[in-house]
Order: sequence, then structure tokens, then C-alpha cells
Amino acid sequence: MTYKKFIALTVSCLMVVVAFGQDPADVEFSNRLRVIKLNNVNYGNFEGSPYIQENYEPAKISVADRIYSLRYNAFEDRMEMLSDGVEKALPMLDNLTIKFINLKKVYKIFKDPKGKQGYFVLVYVGEKGSLVTKESVVFQEEANPQSGYDQYKPAMFKREKDQFYWAEENGTTSVLSSKKKEFYAMFGRHSYAVKNYVKKNKLNIKKEEDLVQLFVYFDSL
Repeated sequence: MTYKKFIALTVSCLMVVVAFGQDPADVEFSNRLRVIKLNNVNYGNFEGSPYIQENYEPAKISVADRIYSLRYNAFEDRMEMLSDGVEKALPMLDNLTIKFINLKKVYKIFKDPKGKQGYFVLVYVGEKGSLVTKESVVFQEEANPQSGYDQYKPAMFKREKDQFYWAEENGTTSVLSSKKKEFYAMFGRHSYAVKNYVKKNKLNIKKEEDLVQLFVYFDSL
């Protein structure tokens, strides 16, 4: 199955759901969200997974009071829900927050540097800026041998390395550069102090725990 056929098959399996059921809370929730129903799809001979967490997990949605079963499809950048045995998908809404209870993980919708909305993982929420990460899964088409020396490579979903972002209160984000000069410049008038703090504490600006420590310090300036 080619990538184009995979996308076409996925899109063809979407249909609008009017409401969750007779529960007034569900009806009200459904009216506020354009919930999409997902039919089960057989993706064929693919390796890997489009999901960060394959199983549905209990989670809280910021615009609802109930706990729902959700999982994140990183390939489609889509949050999916299991309700009464029916798989559904949530739309992109400004400032929507998803808190996975057991995973102790929080997703929030921000805009990437190009203005496209997507789900980011909250790592540290600060007063001057927040640290978030973007999870990504890419699809690689199958590769047939071109010669006797080549090997067949099946189609697969591949998890890419998470990217760190600086998130603002207005919902926009900026990529945290791994280049030191560009990285320190993001802290504006505090860039010199931040640079000295990193050097003094031997922090690695590519490590999450070190970045959290740095953002905490930045908030104290």
C-alpha cells in the first residue's frame, strides 16, 4: 500500500457524529466540539505505530467535566477518543488541554512557527515563557530491492526525535535552536545571564531536565 493510498483510506473513514448520547453533559460537550467518528482501518503490512501510546488512557479534557479514554495519533497530529466502543477524534480548538491521568502527561494546542495548530506536550509552564515539546511520527513507504544487493524495506511508521519549543501565552511557539548563539538570543536582555548560568551549572541545552532548570532560573530573573 502506498502512502497516498494510506492517506485516502484514512480520510474516507471519517464521518461526522452528531452527539455522544442522551447524557446532557455529553450532548453539551458534543455541541461545543465537532467530534469525528473513526471507523476501524486495516493499515495492511505496516511496521511501527502512528500512536505515541497505543492503548487508550484515562484523560481529562479542559472543556469537559468527565474522564474520557484518549490516545494521541502523532502521525496525524490528532487526539482520538474511545466512547461506548466507538472511536472518535477531537478537533483543534484554541487552548484545548488534554491531561492524561496515569501517564502524568499534558497536551495543549499551540500554533507552530508557521501558524498551524497542533498538540504540544507541556514540560514547564512559566511566567515569561513555557517549555513544550512536539512529538512526531513519520511514514516511510516500502522500498523494493533495486538490485541483488538491496534488501526489501517494509512500509513503516517511525518515531522521530522530539523537538523543543518556546511557547507564549498567546498560543504561539518558537523552535528552541540547538545552536548556542541563536538559543541564548531568545532570552533577550537576559541572554548573558542565562548563558553564564548554563556554563556555571554545566547544563546541556539539548536535555529536557536541564532546560526545565534553566526555565525556572529564567523566571526568577
